[in-house]
Amino acid sequence: GALIPMTWYGNMAGRHYDRGEWAEAVADYSHAIALMPTEPRLYWRRGNSYLGLHEYDGALNDYHRAVILAEADRDATLLEALYYRGNGYLTMRDWDRGQQDLEQVLQLSATSREDARWREALHKTYYQQGTAAYEEGAYAFALLALDAAVVLDEEQARSYWYRGAAHASLHDYPAAVADYSKAISALGAEKPSLYQFRGDAYMQMGKYAAAHADYDLFLATADEITGQHLYTRGLLHFQLGDYRAALEDWMVAEAAGVDEPLLPIYRALAYAGLHEFGAAQVAFENGRSQQRVWELYRLVWMARMAGIIPPLTAQSRLREQPSFGVTQEQITLSLRFATQYAIPAIVSH
Repeated sequence: GALIPMTWYGNMAGRHYDRGEWAEAVADYSHAIALMPTEPRLYWRRGNSYLGLHEYDGALNDYHRAVILAEADRDATLLEALYYRGNGYLTMRDWDRGQQDLEQVLQLSATSREDARWREALHKTYYQQGTAAYEEGAYAFALLALDAAVVLDEEQARSYWYRGAAHASLHDYPAAVADYSKAISALGAEKPSLYQFRGDAYMQMGKYAAAHADYDLFLATADEITGQHLYTRGLLHFQLGDYRAALEDWMVAEAAGVDEPLLPIYRALAYAGLHEFGAAQVAFENGRSQQRVWELYRLVWMARMAGIIPPLTAQSRLREQPSFGVTQEQITLSLRFATQYAIPAIVSH
């Protein structure tokens, strides 16, 4: 008697769920549950609908009920109940409880013929949760989820791609380079942007030659090249002392609409590196009004480190300051040096 209307409500709820009509799905699953209150599948499906509505308490209550009802049989139904509850916890960014449920799924399925299917399902869940967390800016959580995805399937290059991006967002650039390299080994020709991302990480590490090589690969294979890409490669030319190539890239970047306030100052320093002080003076005068003085001085420090401006006398061992990648003492000495020599030399030449 109850089976026919329960099936009807379940089918209607499924259609609403597939269309993302979460409130309607909740209502129909509730009708079905009233008719079949011991069917665990109805609870986790309603829980998924609550999850779509971001009603997390309702979702968790349904997931808990589904697990309790399924525990008596300890069959595939329990695995599904644990899986959906674990996914719900991860969606709420509760790593410990989510992983506990999903690990239990792995353990219970390990001796079954369904083991491979569940491993694939869990890999997909960890990957999707990791990428979603990355897009939200929850980088530490993204790393946890993507680490788990890699453990389950080491051949999926996109897990390395996103994990590399999460490492880069947390300023762990060596780890980012390692993951981008693994993704490139599988996807390089298909996704040239990976060379750009790895190049950016190398650049943050101060490995300008490696960064330059990656940017050349990216620009040679990318479907679309923007002025910003050429501006960045110009910075790499600059750091490597190839000032003429830097100026050429910046000219094209500017023609493409790039309006970087630091560009006139970089251009001035590049001309100075070529000993073309007249052009350096013009570029400096064009950019000076746009800059706060400390930005000019910091760029002069960069120019000194790149060898454009002679170094100061030997300095004592310095403490690292992570915000700039240089030390406060280096900055102070550079300010003094810039004030006394570098900027006057360009302006007054």
